[in-house]
Amino acid sequence: MIVDQDGNIVNKSLKTITLKASQQTAGFLHQDSASLLTFQGSVVMIEQSGKRFAIVALVQNQGLFTAIPVIPGKAPTIN
Repeated sequence: MIVDQDGNIVNKSLKTITLKASQQTAGFLHQDSASLLTFQGSVVMIEQSGKRFAIVALVQNQGLFTAIPVIPGKAPTIN
């Protein structure tokens, strides 16, 4: 789910990712939707069966990558 800087839901239907235990994947947000190439806001990822998962978020600027803090929470209005 994509949330803009004001907390409004922009997109509820990102690409579903299915992983088996110990599997991993990587991708850019704009690969899901080209309109997200210049997006500024937050991404909410929810595991459907209640299992735990880990996320690493990076931003690329002029060829340099910076880690973005990931928090284990979401606004109460997001399901």
